[in-house]
Amino acid sequence: MSTRTRLLNLIALLGILGFMFGSTSCTGPAAEKYTATTGITPGQTALLAGKWWLDYEQAKAVHAVPLTSSKQVTNPQP
Repeated sequence: MSTRTRLLNLIALLGILGFMFGSTSCTGPAAEKYTATTGITPGQTALLAGKWWLDYEQAKAVHAVPLTSSKQVTNPQP
C-alpha cells in the first residue's frame, strides 16, 4: 500500500474516531444521539475499528513479499 493511501486511511479513521469521541460521549444522551445517527453504539464502533485493524495487519502479513539476501540473488548456486 502506498504512503498516500495509508495517510488517507489514517485520516479517515481519525475522522471517524474524532466524531465519535469528540462530539459525543460514550454514556448518556450523547451516546443515544450517536447510536441514533450511526445505528451502532460507541463500543461497537471501537470494536469494529480494532477488528478492521487486525484484519489489515493479517492481510499485510499474508501479502508481504519475502525478503531474500542480496547474496542469494546475485550469486545463485548451480
